[in-house]
Amino acid sequence: MQPTSVFAAALSRLHADLILVRLQHGGISSDKVSAIFPERLQPNSTLGWTDGHSTGIDAGGERITVAGPLHKHVRIETETLLIRSFQKLGVDLQHACVLAERLGRDEILICAQSSNDAEISIALHTFDELKAEAIAVGNAGSPVSREDWSARSEAGAVLQWSPAF
Repeated sequence: MQPTSVFAAALSRLHADLILVRLQHGGISSDKVSAIFPERLQPNSTLGWTDGHSTGIDAGGERITVAGPLHKHVRIETETLLIRSFQKLGVDLQHACVLAERLGRDEILICAQSSNDAEISIALHTFDELKAEAIAVGNAGSPVSREDWSARSEAGAVLQWSPAF
């Protein structure tokens, strides 16, 4: 199975740190987790575990950083390039726009690159349990909403996505 990108928005630095640490404790390796954030809102947990950073200036003149493996795949120079980057990771246009808008509202985007159904489920459960917002799964079809995932999970359905990476 190719990696599947599971995205969510954290509402603060503390919220992002809680999510990032919980993903690791849940079994998702730090080399599969990325964060996109305004530089002044850098989560403390990104200082020690992220492999690679890229920084750009958004349209408002603020420095935006991508920490983690997505730094090779996400362009942050303009909102359009950011949205296109999300689309290349399999997020549909509507959800890509929502993620970009969240970043513009001083929220921190977290991405777990999952390589199997268990990791996808861990990421979705972690995001849901910690009340992350704008949860989206990059795949060839439509992203899975929090409600859809919860319904499938409660029904005991096997979670399967067709990843596009």
